[in-house]
Amino acid sequence: MPYNCLIDSEKMTKKNKPQSRFLSLKWSLLITFGCLLSISHAAQYLLSYHQLTNQFNQQRQLDQQHQLNLVRELLEQSSRLMEQAAETIPTFTANEPLLTNKPSKQLNQYWNHQQANWGLSAAYQYNRQQQLTMHWGLPVNKLIENGKIDKAFQNKQPLTVLSCAAQCFQLVYIPTLTGVSVLVRS
Repeated sequence: MPYNCLIDSEKMTKKNKPQSRFLSLKWSLLITFGCLLSISHAAQYLLSYHQLTNQFNQQRQLDQQHQLNLVRELLEQSSRLMEQAAETIPTFTANEPLLTNKPSKQLNQYWNHQQANWGLSAAYQYNRQQQLTMHWGLPVNKLIENGKIDKAFQNKQPLTVLSCAAQCFQLVYIPTLTGVSVLVRS
């Protein structure tokens, strides 16, 4: 019996002993190559992702700059048109006294024509003391600032302002011989 006990204990020690697994050279190379290939694909993915996001951001900035330039040019073009429209207003009021507070009958008669041709929403005429002398069109005088009237009159150059709240309006302050004309376009 003691012999059987010995055999059993040998079997027990063999079962509890960790067996070392042998990897062949082929499997070692295959695992190493697979890991390197996975790492290189991950690196290439991260690099291309970074490049694409940079390219997208640059393109977005270029597009935004292009849109800003386009809006700026359209505002300049619109203000030039409004300056031309301001030149027509004195022709309607030429036969009327300069210091009258009554709107020009002739301008009232052709106001719809002025709105259609020049796209005007309103026109205001201020004297040198920044007092409203005449008004045509929409009542948007809350948008007009006395400081801008004074600045346009002192600089003797048109001043363009874009005012946006519920609706956007372009205001052009144009100095004249008698004061400042403010033309409004929506």
